[in-house]
Amino acid sequence: MTDKQRLDADKIREWVEKENAEFPRRSFSDSYAAGKFATLNELLSKIELGDFKADPPQQPDIQVGERNWQEDIKFLIELQKELNSQANDCQASPRFWTVGDYKWVECLEDNAERYYVYLPSAGKSYEIDSYLLDIKEDEEFEADEQTEFNEIDCEISAIEWIQKYRDEEAYLIPTKKEHFIRENTMFLTKAEAKQHIEVNHYHYTDEAHTYAMTAWRAPKVERLVRILNEFDFQALLQDKGDTP
Repeated sequence: MTDKQRLDADKIREWVEKENAEFPRRSFSDSYAAGKFATLNELLSKIELGDFKADPPQQPDIQVGERNWQEDIKFLIELQKELNSQANDCQASPRFWTVGDYKWVECLEDNAERYYVYLPSAGKSYEIDSYLLDIKEDEEFEADEQTEFNEIDCEISAIEWIQKYRDEEAYLIPTKKEHFIRENTMFLTKAEAKQHIEVNHYHYTDEAHTYAMTAWRAPKVERLVRILNEFDFQALLQDKGDTP
């Protein structure tokens, strides 16, 4: 819809009053002038009564272009079915899914589940069992090294051997496995979260899994999810005679 030019009532009133001010100097024997005077006064009266008050601005017509809204509605219908039939994983509504995973984090000695060894000479840390296995497979030992290596039976004897033969400043780092939520992951359905993990497995560990969460004290999210769960999207298609 094309917007029409809107007139300014104050400017019209100002013009009418200016025109009327000229009439005392004119002769009313002129029928045209007399009629014009009457018309201007009538116009001024109607302006004062608000007869020409502008209508509220109208919203422009929506141009949908090539978008297929029927397909979008069908998508919402299928999404609603999935939302209302999927497992809730013990989470209250409104719920959503993320990717849960595990990582090893530094901890106190008493809580250690496994150890890393840090080598200042290399500027790196290694899981100690993997580090010792790599040495065994890739390096040659002197006789004394081999004998003492074969006697390693715990983290303490391992770090003593490493300090003696590889890096005297090496030290152990106690770690434990900790669960965490992967950043930038949010899904409305569990199936989509699962598919995401399968397709993008190289970004995660082998223990990555779907993890349900509740959008706590999020009224807008709660209202949106309720709409997705309860709105009669089917009726939108039926109004157009297009039933999937």
